[in-house]
Amino acid sequence: MSDYRKEWRSYRCRLRTTLGAWLIPPVIIYLSGVTGRLWMWLVAAWLLSFTGAMVWLYSFRCPRCKEWFFIQFPTNHPLARVCVHCGLPKYANSDPGEAGHK
Repeated sequence: MSDYRKEWRSYRCRLRTTLGAWLIPPVIIYLSGVTGRLWMWLVAAWLLSFTGAMVWLYSFRCPRCKEWFFIQFPTNHPLARVCVHCGLPKYANSDPGEAGHK
């Protein structure tokens, strides 16, 4: 029986990191009150870190088929609830067909 819990923990970590990279730096930049060139550098660093986090999130591989969960060229599906390749539901701890089988 397949157990995908470890992979989904990795996905949740990637999601939290991406959300943190999106939300926390703008608040810190705003509250710090910096202006001028330093502000521009901080914004550039924020955008770069957010882009890196998004790439890491999108590179998540399906626990079952090992293909990218959200990307099927030429498009991506960031809100997909199932793998765009094999149809494994997001957060499924095992293959849906294996339930009850030994």
